Amino acid sequence: MLYSILLFGLMGCQGDLAERFGKPIRPSDFDGDGYTEAEGDCDDHNSEAYPDAPEQCDEVDNNCNGIIDEDVYNVYYLDEDLDGYGNGDIEVFSCVVFPGISPYPTDCNDSDNDKRNFGENEFSDLDCDGVFSVVDCAENAVEAHLEVNEATNNYYDRDCDGVENHENGGDDCDDSFESGNLLGSQSLDNDCDGFLGDDDCDDSDAESTTYLSDFDCDGVLTDDDCNDTTTELGSRFEDIDCDGVLSTDFGGDDCDDTTSALGSQRLDNDCDGAIQIFDCDDTNYTLRDLRDDMDCDGATTELDCDDFDPTMGTSLLDEDCDGVMTADDCDDVDPNLGHTSFDSDCDGVLNPDDCNDNSWDPTDQAPCDTYPTGL
Repeated sequence: MLYSILLFGLMGCQGDLAERFGKPIRPSDFDGDGYTEAEGDCDDHNSEAYPDAPEQCDEVDNNCNGIIDEDVYNVYYLDEDLDGYGNGDIEVFSCVVFPGISPYPTDCNDSDNDKRNFGENEFSDLDCDGVFSVVDCAENAVEAHLEVNEATNNYYDRDCDGVENHENGGDDCDDSFESGNLLGSQSLDNDCDGFLGDDDCDDSDAESTTYLSDFDCDGVLTDDDCNDTTTELGSRFEDIDCDGVLSTDFGGDDCDDTTSALGSQRLDNDCDGAIQIFDCDDTNYTLRDLRDDMDCDGATTELDCDDFDPTMGTSLLDEDCDGVMTADDCDDVDPNLGHTSFDSDCDGVLNPDDCNDNSWDPTDQAPCDTYPTGL
């Protein structure tokens, strides 16, 4: 009775297999795949293995060509630290997963199971710097991150400028979230004014200017500087004529800050434009530079009748330079005719010798006839 049931069951299974493979089941085809060993079945106890069967990744030679799992391997990745994530650079071909390989090629450091990349999700670390993307300042910059230091319970780099803060051993001038990355490492910017030491006029003084805006570093910005290539000239607001002397409004002693021709009163006391060492009289504005008035008579060399004789004046007042001013000269273009006080009729004969000094005619000698010669 039991034999009959088994036989009936076997016949039923064979019927299913025959329907599956489309071939009648023969007593020598034990797995019912339609092939006997004589017909090339390489494993007559596995219905998934027979000639030309689809190759599967199951460590079985399904198509019976003598090659197991050809061209159907799954690609895995070496997982040396056994953290479940593999090294994307080392592929392992296998049909089963076993310890030491992983389907995930995202391990940042396969020798350290604490450093891994969890893929494209909220916990990912795409640049493999050990900082999750959600708190990483720059996912392509391993030195900039917002990660919290568990030892100090402080962020490493709040402003994401790549410089860690003082709480964590860094030297960021200002690591606050609001700083906007303007202030970086104090080793490069000692006074923390936002300018690197090489660009700062004085990197120990946060109030100092920079070479970019004040080339001569005199504290006056280029646009306001009389000459930004020298410290001798400062602000044009304090020295309008840019002669190097501050105006009196700013504590200077410029004689006239609207013209560079007049400088410091300390050097030109009477502010006549001639400095003391060349001034004929530095307390008298009318007497100026002796280089233009050698005899210091107030007449310039060009107009002085004799610039080495202070008694001889200017040709503007004594055109013939005979020592008699034009107003008193009988003829100011004739040096032979002098002062009217000495020659009243301007005939060239002085009064004591003139017979008639009321007449300029030298032939008019009537009065002289009254007195014989020698009397």
